[in-house]
Amino acid sequence: MTLAKTGKALKQAKTWKKAFNQSGQILENSGYATTAVGTATGQPEIVAVGGTMIGVGKIYQGIGQGIKYASGGKISADKKKLLKSEIIKASKSV
Repeated sequence: MTLAKTGKALKQAKTWKKAFNQSGQILENSGYATTAVGTATGQPEIVAVGGTMIGVGKIYQGIGQGIKYASGGKISADKKKLLKSEIIKASKSV
């Protein structure tokens, strides 16, 4: 990608939504793998790191959902309620 194309892409909400969703999924899946390794080797600190990775991954995915809802223009009351519940749920899991 050229610098001009990259600059244009960074101005679009769908670029950020995709980035947050993908990084969130990767972090969450890596967290599950890390937790499994920590459990298998009996290292609680590794299990804790895996749990944190899972929580951060879910938060990133929630941010991606928020961008999706906000980029559509007006946010309906139902979507606002869903967004708030997603953010609260993600923050409680960390």
